[in-house]
Amino acid sequence: MKITIRTTDGSYGNDWRASYEVLIDGETVLSVVDGEPEDNNLSRNFSDILSLEDIFVKIHEAGKTGEHLQIIEETL
Repeated sequence: MKITIRTTDGSYGNDWRASYEVLIDGETVLSVVDGEPEDNNLSRNFSDILSLEDIFVKIHEAGKTGEHLQIIEETL
């Protein structure tokens, strides 16, 4: 299993928006980004946080079957 963690800082080049994205085997499973203050809540910009349980189970199951885990961190 290949887990890629992509982050951006909240700098000028990123339109003052920080972001955090997790991909498992190339598929985005979690993506959160700073937005307008009224959108920075669990029902909007941060709603992918609600999928953490599924992500943890997926990683745990891969470990139980002996699948190799590779973690890559990227800063964009």
